[in-house]
Amino acid sequence: VKGVNAYANFVTLLGGRPIMAMDELFKTMAYRAELYAQAYRAEQQVRRAAMDAGVPRADAEKLGLQRMGEILSDPPGEIDDLARDFSHMVTFSRALTGSSAKIQELAQEHLLGRIVLPFVKTPVWVVSEGMQHSAIAPLSKQWRQDFMAGGAKRELAMAKWGMGSMIMIGAG
Repeated sequence: VKGVNAYANFVTLLGGRPIMAMDELFKTMAYRAELYAQAYRAEQQVRRAAMDAGVPRADAEKLGLQRMGEILSDPPGEIDDLARDFSHMVTFSRALTGSSAKIQELAQEHLLGRIVLPFVKTPVWVVSEGMQHSAIAPLSKQWRQDFMAGGAKRELAMAKWGMGSMIMIGAG
């Protein structure tokens, strides 16, 4: 028992904590990247609207930069949610839905499930993201949701599909 406990402590200290720290680091980097992208889009919209309303270019740029600064310093809830979702997508840690969520619940409720399926969320999202980066992306429910959402989500879905397909064709 002492040997098992020592091994568990060793794995936790040297294996688990650095992995969790790196996961948090990548989530933070992805969150900030998406927050900046959302703030930049808002800046461009404000600048274009001001210029369409007849505001001089220099003043329109100041208004746009002011809006960008507001978003970066105190992000609105919907932008914060988008950035948080993006950070979870990048680290394969989005919450599972549908049958995948039921499999995860089943695996966590029973000892045998924990032994046979210790990880459910990450492998499911790795397969899903891999599928979204291939020629069969339209078969993915997540890809279809992102495509139907329009805007930047649609552009990202199309970029995943196109780039992944081209890389696969090139490799083939």
